Amino acid sequence: MTAYIDPMEMDFEDCYPVLAAMRRSHPFKVRAWEDAQQRFRSFSDRFIRPIALEVDRKSREDHDYLSWDFCRRAAEERLFSVMIPPMFGGQGSDLFVLALMFEEMCAACTGLGNVVGAHYLGYSGLAAGMNLDLLGRISEDIVAGEKRGEPIIMSAAHTEPSAGSDVEDEEMMPKARVVTSAVRKNGGWVLNGQKVFISDGHFATWHMVSAYRDKKDPLQSGLGVIVKTGQPGFSMVKHELKMGQRACPASTLVFEDCYVPDNMVISEIPEFFERILFVLGASRVGVAAIGTGCARGAFEHALKLAHTARYQGRFLIDEQWVQQILADMLANVMIGRALYISAGLCGAQNGMMGIMTNPALTLLQKLIPDVLLLSPLYQKVLRSSVMSKIMNRAVSRIGLKNRQRDQAHSSAAKCVATDLAMRNANLALEIAGAAGLEHAAGVEKIFRDAKLLQIYEGTNQMNRKHLFDSIIARKTTM
Repeated sequence: MTAYIDPMEMDFEDCYPVLAAMRRSHPFKVRAWEDAQQRFRSFSDRFIRPIALEVDRKSREDHDYLSWDFCRRAAEERLFSVMIPPMFGGQGSDLFVLALMFEEMCAACTGLGNVVGAHYLGYSGLAAGMNLDLLGRISEDIVAGEKRGEPIIMSAAHTEPSAGSDVEDEEMMPKARVVTSAVRKNGGWVLNGQKVFISDGHFATWHMVSAYRDKKDPLQSGLGVIVKTGQPGFSMVKHELKMGQRACPASTLVFEDCYVPDNMVISEIPEFFERILFVLGASRVGVAAIGTGCARGAFEHALKLAHTARYQGRFLIDEQWVQQILADMLANVMIGRALYISAGLCGAQNGMMGIMTNPALTLLQKLIPDVLLLSPLYQKVLRSSVMSKIMNRAVSRIGLKNRQRDQAHSSAAKCVATDLAMRNANLALEIAGAAGLEHAAGVEKIFRDAKLLQIYEGTNQMNRKHLFDSIIARKTTM
């Protein structure tokens, strides 16, 4: 039989040669990435792979089932504060650590991996408003929850019943039929409307909600607010019965005269929609990593089947046609990785993540003792309106051409990596068919999980439009 190498034995250089190549110039950063990969792989081996099929089955049989045990385990392992800055008690990791986490978790189960991934979409929306006082309060609640072993999760509520991917596109946004209104009242805002397909809705304590002061002009009237589960006027009426990624609920959120005070407003600046695009520039890198993980999961399942199953008396892995498919599948994983790493580097240079993970700011936070970093005086200065204005000004100064680069590369990574996940799922089914479909339970789940990746975070058609608009049809004037 052909020699078989367990994919888990592939080391960091095998998997991420581009990141490993930075070892000489950035040894501590590369070591942090390597440690992160090992940490998240260990978590996935212990707490995701053993339950993935069971959670999927329970979610199908019981429409109201939610995998709270997994969420509590993730909280105990501090997976919900990876991106939170140290000045708010978090781990202060960069986008690559998140991407490595998403790939490792989603190679084991895309649905459970997206429970954590969707939390960071909500958190990124909160951070994009640069309201440092609100960011600090929510961050501290998440960190305190982890210390108790309690999951404090966020969701991003943007999609509406009649406004899907069009609320993520500047050209389509003016035509979007939005329904979630925000009306000024008594030092706050009253929300009415609905959000649909909201990942983590039923898990979340805090919801990053986009609403509109003028539904006829959503592009210029966006408002970002934070709503807490249990708040008067806010309810979750159902979560969808999905084909794939069943472990991560897609919820319907309803607002009926829901009052949100001014101190829970993320942002009401005219450039609110630009901030949404910045968030998507970062989150699509994450979805590309999720897609790469899903593609890798399909490859790992197919390789294991080829090693253990026989076809006409021979192990499948000894068949040349199977070897060709496995080589294609591994190459697809490599392509996905290369693209999300490239897009992440582009975002660090051109997008909002470059400001949030500025090396000087990161070094300063590491040099300041925790006693001072978390002291009342430092926190008061940090969370002041003046500091929020400084950070908002820095984001607003990011040029159009930089924003276009960020958008283009993240959109390209998202649509290509998620298409490759679907491609690998199909190829894995070919091998499973030869092995005997009784061995294919994990593969058919990956197939169902992969399809949803082509739809959320902007359909792949919409992401191709963004790639065309940002590079091929680039306009360099405001």
